[in-house]
Amino acid sequence: INAEYMGRKEFDEFNQSGSARVEELQEQWRWPNPSPFDLEAAIEEFGLVIDQNDLQQLYRLYTPAAHPTTINIGGLLADILDPRSKPQHKTLLEELSNRIDKHGQGTQPLVDLVANFASLLDNDDSGVETVEAVLESSDAQMRELQGKITRNDSGRRRALQEEDMQAAETFFETSLDLQERLIDLILYRLGNLLNRHTRELVLANLKRLLGQAEEQMGEVKAANDEWATNLRSDLRALDRAGASHQERVVRGKAEAQERRALVQQRLGANAKEQDKHWDQVRASMAEIARLNEARRREIEDTVTFMEEYEHQRVEDETRVRLAEHHSQVLQGFLHDTAACDGMLKDVDDFVRKATRLITDTTSKADQKGEQLAMDEQKRYLAVFRHYYMELGELLFKKTKQLEEVDRSIRNCEFQIDFSKETLDSDLGRHRTLLKELQVRRVEVADLVARLQSRGDERAGQFVPHEEALRASGLEFESPLLEMREDTMERKTRVLHRRSKFIDQDREELVTKETEEIEALASNTKQARETGLSSLIHTLSPTKSAHPVRSGMRMSPSLNASAKKSLISGMD
Repeated sequence: INAEYMGRKEFDEFNQSGSARVEELQEQWRWPNPSPFDLEAAIEEFGLVIDQNDLQQLYRLYTPAAHPTTINIGGLLADILDPRSKPQHKTLLEELSNRIDKHGQGTQPLVDLVANFASLLDNDDSGVETVEAVLESSDAQMRELQGKITRNDSGRRRALQEEDMQAAETFFETSLDLQERLIDLILYRLGNLLNRHTRELVLANLKRLLGQAEEQMGEVKAANDEWATNLRSDLRALDRAGASHQERVVRGKAEAQERRALVQQRLGANAKEQDKHWDQVRASMAEIARLNEARRREIEDTVTFMEEYEHQRVEDETRVRLAEHHSQVLQGFLHDTAACDGMLKDVDDFVRKATRLITDTTSKADQKGEQLAMDEQKRYLAVFRHYYMELGELLFKKTKQLEEVDRSIRNCEFQIDFSKETLDSDLGRHRTLLKELQVRRVEVADLVARLQSRGDERAGQFVPHEEALRASGLEFESPLLEMREDTMERKTRVLHRRSKFIDQDREELVTKETEEIEALASNTKQARETGLSSLIHTLSPTKSAHPVRSGMRMSPSLNASAKKSLISGMD
């Protein structure tokens, strides 16, 4: 009995220490040291597309959202298109930049794109306004110049009536200077009108912006779609990995519970068997030993199983938690890519509306600008006609004056030669007069050259505007032709007067003198042939049979070359 008691006690102690050991080990298994498993390991194990560098780039480019959201920029873009919001464009663009910042790759250039469209709208509309302001500011200056020109013309007419030719010439030159200033002012006004943002230029800029918009938005959308595709791929991979490990956790938990129940059942059966065999201890020692060995093996197997289960559970739960967390992060980025798509749609709608608005505004501004330019070109035509006709008149007068100076120089040179032949005491006066005429000729020739240069320069400036006026359908007489025709009429009148004067002068100075020379030659020949000196006329005009007209006459001893010089001088 004692031996049986002692044997039972030892087994009970063994059972108690074994149970305590199992509980102690199980307590330790509950918190095993998990294997190192971080994001880098998860990316490799789960086969994710987005690595850690890509993830850092995502944090720089996007703002994760906990749920699907939209970026409300439609109202801002509509305000930018509103003509009344031009003074607030800078503020609106800054707000737009703040709203779309970190909501996609390359979104910031979209702000520059919207700013370029807004700038094109501003420039197109303000171009005509600016030109109108320039025209209005120069109207007073034009009126002042026109008043001076009118007063100068009145003074010139008065000087011509009073035959004050020096004052008239001064008025002529002053008038040309004033009209050139007026022409320069009109050309300045026309330059502002013609160099404004024309329809062709605005449409060309619009076409360039549309190409830029298509390229930039395509790049942003392509990058955004690529990120979204990779994010969806990784989310699917994480879902599969998380589901797989979650399934293993659930399955392991069920297996563990099943194993616990089975162990409890087996241990209970074992205890019952021990109780049964303790009653038969003497006959069943071998069986008890076998059962204890089976109990030991069962406990060791359970300890091994529980250790593996706990380790696997911790590993799987770690992966599940990381997959869930990374899924939330990637889902946030995916939500922001969807928001970026919505933002791109808003920008695309803005581009279409801005294109229509710019096209319509450009058409209206272009029509208004073309009308202002046409009116200014008509004013230029009237001012240039007045200027060019006056310049042509002064150029004609100075050209004829130059011809007269040249003629006077030739006549003075003849008078010098003639004075030598006739011993005229006015030889010195003729030489002085020749020097004065030569100085005068340089002055007049310089003035003629300057007038010609001024006329050619101003005509070259006018021709493109004349062609533009004709291209618009306006019919008018060209000032260039009018001036030529007026010059031709003046030349014709002067030629008629000069021809009449030369005919009269030729009759008085050449024809009659030639008759006297022929008579003198005939008389002298008769006297020579007959040898009678009495046939020669006397030197005294009162006794001569052929009295000479008072005034300049040829000497009987004048040779043939002198006669030719006299005739050419008269011509």
